[in-house]
Amino acid sequence: MSGGINDFGTPVWHLTLCLLLAWLLCFLVLIKGVNSLGKGVKYYLMPDFSKLRDATAWTDAATQIFFSLSCCDGGLIALSSYNKFHNNCCRDAILVACINCLTSFYAGFVVFATLGFMAFQRNVEIADVTTSGRPPSFRL
Repeated sequence: MSGGINDFGTPVWHLTLCLLLAWLLCFLVLIKGVNSLGKGVKYYLMPDFSKLRDATAWTDAATQIFFSLSCCDGGLIALSSYNKFHNNCCRDAILVACINCLTSFYAGFVVFATLGFMAFQRNVEIADVTTSGRPPSFRL
């Protein structure tokens, strides 16, 4: 145990070696580059705006928001019972919605990078990865 924040103490060598091994493994895996992930991210950032005219896209988006925010689960009501009586609920609602939006946008990079990798492995287009068979999460 160190005496305070200014005293770092001595390194724990087995943890230091494990960290070095983890970084070495990451380096060896990424040394060749990952070209297939970039195609998935490009597909994510270059949307097809003609799909905005489709009502199914809007229905799917609304469903995703309800699941993401957990609006109808009752969890938000239970958590809100801990608020002060004069809490600024409007500010909290906007803050939660904005953080949810940013988190979903960030998660999209992970999902579409994975789809790009799967499309590369199967030698198909990214749009064709999710059109047949089991959901993509079960085909890894």
